[in-house]
Amino acid sequence: MGSDEFLRNLNAVKGEVEGHLEAFLRDKTAEATRISPGAEELIRILSEFTLRGGKRFRAGLVYYGHRCFSDRDTQAVWNAASFLELVESLLLIHDEVLDEDDTRRGGWTVHRHYSDLHRARYKRRDPKHFGESMAILCGDLALALANEILGRMILDGPARGAILDRMHRMVSHVIYGESMDVLSEVEAEVSEQDILGIGMLKTASYTVEGPLHLGALLGGAGSEDLERLSRYAIPLGNAFQVRDDILGLFGDAARLGKPVGSDIREGKKTLLILKVLEKADPDQRAFVERTLGNKDVAEEDIEAVRRLVVETGALDACEEMARKLVEDSRRALAACPWREEGVAFLEGAIEFMMDRES
Repeated sequence: MGSDEFLRNLNAVKGEVEGHLEAFLRDKTAEATRISPGAEELIRILSEFTLRGGKRFRAGLVYYGHRCFSDRDTQAVWNAASFLELVESLLLIHDEVLDEDDTRRGGWTVHRHYSDLHRARYKRRDPKHFGESMAILCGDLALALANEILGRMILDGPARGAILDRMHRMVSHVIYGESMDVLSEVEAEVSEQDILGIGMLKTASYTVEGPLHLGALLGGAGSEDLERLSRYAIPLGNAFQVRDDILGLFGDAARLGKPVGSDIREGKKTLLILKVLEKADPDQRAFVERTLGNKDVAEEDIEAVRRLVVETGALDACEEMARKLVEDSRRALAACPWREEGVAFLEGAIEFMMDRES
């Protein structure tokens, strides 16, 4: 499947799942309006954030994971996809509080929206704390609504327990990964294995493997099929994380919808940073370590880190790692005897993953 066809298919899923989300959130907004103006405002902000953008890549994997095994459209597939998108809202809203970033998906983050609202409307106490408090509550609301959608799923047969277990495990694992990521910013020593473990929990499991497993289970996949999907999904998810780290330093902020270089300011020890620290001479290493975690770092210092990443070969090493991971994923998929419609989308996902610029 070529990239144009892949994007057309992904956009079709995006339109469908956003239609389901919009209808659901409209009903929830009407309920909140009867509770209080503050409740209505909270869910309205959550709705705007959730529907603001995003590729809906996870929703695409749910749908085409299902299509690998079944040609029937079911409401359960769209419920599973909607569940994941609301969980994604929860994680992004909370992640931006942790990272202290002001923009996401081309607009203000929830905590920035509420801190600005505080300055305009209330002007009492601390606007930053108010914004972060409301963002935490907004993320909590997203999870509550995601679980409401989960409760509406009508699941029969032996797959019911496996599907529910997979959903809950996926969410808990990404939270564990996020906590490990936060800890890595203050740990004195962080190894490549530590970074890969974080990526496995935060990205490979949640972004690729989990959505595919959900769709496949809804389509009637067995345990051997799930193992084959994992052999495809885990290296692809790890490649996604490596590529994400590269874009986080070298990408275009307008395309990404978030600041470039924020990993440096936050002190994140990405694989890219780990590689440059390994390959740099003592003076270069001292400069990178001094820059890492500096909230007020100058743009020219971030540019100097970029140059070092290139000059030391750290960028080449990470790009080579991503290519090898992608080839592992490609080989795993070649051995899978599933429906052509689903397999073709998974092939397209490999190309999309490596060519993406946002």
